[in-house]
Amino acid sequence: MTKEQVHLGQEAYVLINTGGEVVRTAVGSIDARGDYEFFNGCNSYRKHWFDFDQTVAEAVACTKAKEARLRAELRALARHRKHLQSENYRAEVMSAPYSVVDLSESEKRGRTRRLKSVEQPGQYLTPGSSVYAVVTPKTQVKRDREVYRPYLHFVLEIKVQSATLHLDGVVSYRFSTPFEVTEYFSELKQAMKLLEGLSEPIFVSHEEEEQKLGELGDVPF
Repeated sequence: MTKEQVHLGQEAYVLINTGGEVVRTAVGSIDARGDYEFFNGCNSYRKHWFDFDQTVAEAVACTKAKEARLRAELRALARHRKHLQSENYRAEVMSAPYSVVDLSESEKRGRTRRLKSVEQPGQYLTPGSSVYAVVTPKTQVKRDREVYRPYLHFVLEIKVQSATLHLDGVVSYRFSTPFEVTEYFSELKQAMKLLEGLSEPIFVSHEEEEQKLGELGDVPF
């Protein structure tokens, strides 16, 4: 049917999507060029017919084409699944080098290196565990940070926030305190022993430091 034969209110059938959905509508507007719009908002440039059977035939053709594409995708997925379960694929993955970035320095993360192996540390501090450091007047503070320093010399309990393995096999840590931690002990009594000659050993828990830093508005985590 040509545009000249279209009239207002004429029933039409529009293909809404490539899945083959047919919608019944009617012509609601016609302009001088012969273009028209339907009441559902579609215009004459959208695929449509004024015969239902013809529209359904086109929808069936669209559906068959989509079925063919999906069958091809399913066959490809089946082949890939078999490959994933094969010994050849296992050998490929196990023999491939590691693609690594240096997690210790954010500015280097864009530089990817390929290594044959990654050295696993024998022992390291697990995140969430505690270590103990001796704080003295010479203990440095991280830049632009407030600190809780109730005594000249004291032993501070510190939480390990994260552990990072460097590419050379060394593990570095991020601690919960704003003090620069250069030396620490895994047991409290080891740290307390260092203060025996200076003054009576004083212990400050992680919870106490966290509470006081909160009052200062400088909780480090």
